[in-house]
Amino acid sequence: MLDTQHRDAIDSAHFWLNEGIVKLPIGMAQRYQDMAKRGQYFSRLAQRLNLTPAELDAHLIENAIGDDDHQALLGYDPTQLSLFAEAA
Repeated sequence: MLDTQHRDAIDSAHFWLNEGIVKLPIGMAQRYQDMAKRGQYFSRLAQRLNLTPAELDAHLIENAIGDDDHQALLGYDPTQLSLFAEAA
């Protein structure tokens, strides 16, 4: 088996970008960075929990919370005005 098959996808992406084999579209670096970070998070979560991709999907669905519960965890105060809403 090749050594490259044991590497993470991010290592492959680094190689392809660093060697100039592929290039990101202008202005899209942050979007791809966010996607890579999200992918790394879920990859590490699956490794930490020792789950297959299908098992990880089931785990995420079982442990998902709704918007109201999420706002309660964040401590959102509806009486506090939003600076961003006012600016828009």
